[in-house]
Amino acid sequence: MSEGPNLQSDSSKIENVIEALSEMEGELDSIKANAEDVKRELIAMARDEAERLKASMIDDANSQMEKDIEDVVKKSDKKAVAMISKANDDVKKLKKQTDSRFDKAVQSVVLALLGE
Repeated sequence: MSEGPNLQSDSSKIENVIEALSEMEGELDSIKANAEDVKRELIAMARDEAERLKASMIDDANSQMEKDIEDVVKKSDKKAVAMISKANDDVKKLKKQTDSRFDKAVQSVVLALLGE
């Protein structure tokens, strides 16, 4: 009869271990579910951050492109003004030369007509 209480005690211990293991399994399942939730949240946050950074980079690139275009336009305008100024100077020189040659040509024709 001395084995009766030992069996009951061993059986009780085994039941306690099984109950503890069952509780641990439930806690592990809960931890696993929480880890999956956190994983989904991190993935969503990473996607959102990537989209935000992408939009920011596109805005930065557009701003830089607009600045570059403005710089090119300013440089082109300066070159155009310089070219127009040079062209106006060249036209004035050509007109002066034309007027001078025209006067000489008129004088030559008059002299030729007068027989001189």
